[in-house]
Amino acid sequence: MRSFKMTDTFKKNLVNDAILILSSAYIGYFSWVSCHGHLILLLFIPLLWIMASNRYTAYLVFYVYLMLASRGLIEGATIFLSETHHYLQAVALCLVKSLLGTFPFLIFWHSQPTKKSICLALAFVFTYIVPPFSLVGVANPIIAGAAALLPTGAGFLGLLVILAFILASCLSRRVLYTFSCVIVIAAALNFNVELKPIKAQDFYAVNTSLGRLASGSFNFADDFDRAMLVFSDLRHRRLSGREETFVLLPETIAGRSNRTNIDLWTNEIRRIIRSDQTVFWGGEIPREYFLYDNVIFMYHAGNTKYIAQRVPVPYSMYKGPFAESGARLHYFNSGVIALPDGRRAAMLICYETFLTWPILRSMFERPDILLTASNLWWCRDTNLPEIQSNHVNLWSRLFGIPTASAVNM
Repeated sequence: MRSFKMTDTFKKNLVNDAILILSSAYIGYFSWVSCHGHLILLLFIPLLWIMASNRYTAYLVFYVYLMLASRGLIEGATIFLSETHHYLQAVALCLVKSLLGTFPFLIFWHSQPTKKSICLALAFVFTYIVPPFSLVGVANPIIAGAAALLPTGAGFLGLLVILAFILASCLSRRVLYTFSCVIVIAAALNFNVELKPIKAQDFYAVNTSLGRLASGSFNFADDFDRAMLVFSDLRHRRLSGREETFVLLPETIAGRSNRTNIDLWTNEIRRIIRSDQTVFWGGEIPREYFLYDNVIFMYHAGNTKYIAQRVPVPYSMYKGPFAESGARLHYFNSGVIALPDGRRAAMLICYETFLTWPILRSMFERPDILLTASNLWWCRDTNLPEIQSNHVNLWSRLFGIPTASAVNM
């Protein structure tokens, strides 16, 4: 009789865990590329982790969520690595990325409620804040779900309230079920509602379709030919006649930015814009050995300064702390740059828009505007551009600041 009861309990837990994993799969597949209501459902991911009966089911909740949310990376990586790799290598890369990006949720787990809440907090800190896991810890469901659920401008205070409810859900089933009902009702009320961005009215974002802009390629002939195309396009747009005073161009568009390249860009831009206008563009500044900084330049009234990308894409750009080639890491930089009109802008460069630390670090300085510049030629036909757009809109909504984004496809 005792053995029968144990078997019955095991079967019940197996069914419950299967439901949790399938729910995670649904949320991961649909939430990031769907309506406002589906984005609110992201808050269920930590709750599903809490309801898991064992460590491995809890981990699979996050692993399956991340794999399906970032499924476009497989096709994108196949295109990006097409010269030397093929589909199986891209799949392996994505599997390993998801493994590393959720590993703390396997390590930090406990069945006892009080310790479980502590473990959940530690798992989020190590996955999304502390290197090295935070370098691949993308698509944070708590911040994204909080931004979708809370009113615009809730900021850090609203985020702390959501975190408090999630941690309290570890301690009390009543809180868990109440919070789950709130999420379901809010998602239903916002079903098929589009997540609208807060646009920066004085910024003119120039999206380009220049195709492959390979980071770190340092091809002077290609850089020059591309620059001529960009300058011709900007003249055609008649920037000097536009009412916007800021122009934002995509990441990497200038290529290798040595002294000659910078002089070329500043001289041409000076002829195209008014004296009161400011232009941002992406480039790469060579450093020692074969290292470089992936940067966004800002030109205004004869002066040029830049801000470096804090977290380049691991493996394809950032090779590691002791590498002699690739993009350099500037993890603890603020990412905030002063604009000529006295405002301050938080700059997220491509991959940083998928991460948690860069935006949180910038928001501590209370910037007035959020700018993003990206180079997404390798994943233009996947779900990743839409996920990035939703990320930017959610960060803008959470902190109540306008945004402008420029992308190369």
